[in-house]
Amino acid sequence: MDSSPTVLEKGIELLERPWTAQWALQMTCLILFVDIAMILHFNKGISQWSEISPPPQSDIGWIALTIVAFSLFAGIIIPALSILLSQIIHQIIIWMPNFFSSSDYSYQRHSGNVPVGAFRDLALLEKNEFLYRLYEIHQQKQSYWRKSRKQLGNYTITVAIAALADWLTFSGNDSVSLINALIQLFGSSAGLFISVIILSILSMLKWAWFPPYTPEEIYYPPLDQELRKEEQKRTHQNENILY
Repeated sequence: MDSSPTVLEKGIELLERPWTAQWALQMTCLILFVDIAMILHFNKGISQWSEISPPPQSDIGWIALTIVAFSLFAGIIIPALSILLSQIIHQIIIWMPNFFSSSDYSYQRHSGNVPVGAFRDLALLEKNEFLYRLYEIHQQKQSYWRKSRKQLGNYTITVAIAALADWLTFSGNDSVSLINALIQLFGSSAGLFISVIILSILSMLKWAWFPPYTPEEIYYPPLDQELRKEEQKRTHQNENILY
């Protein structure tokens, strides 16, 4: 039986992709970069494509140069800038901890969950390969999630830099960049539109680069019951000492 995807499945996949954050950010960055390249070379942006003669797709040299430039931009420049910016923001958070964090945070372990370290120690103590395999799978998932979240932050800052560069790009009175075209489209509401975009970018960066600290847990009720019994026992002992 042929297990290859059907045309319908491929179509559904294409419709779902724009709702994927990473895919949407990658496409936005690519389009903005092409817009900048067109303005610098043709004095016309993507929104003015029909006004360019001969059409941009006929200039093979420009297409090749744009691909190379974008590869360098996305593969070298942006990762370096992302590291630099994340370190700068991290230092700001250290200098102003009361502004960025809350002192009211109180950690409570979820029912049935145990600290990952305690679960690992149990697996090693009992030499249980099954439990240790569960620990490894959990760590792999957490590592993948952290990398995905950090990558999403890198894509976000890439789009922010590309949008700023596109807005600042100006090669003549007839050139209109995509960002400027969007600002003109929103008219008097452009200020609100820009504010929402900036707040969204800042929120995304905070979530991706500086998520709130939560101790890692893994679901294993038998160990959770033992730990809670020990915690209750220590609590009673402390109460007896006080009274």
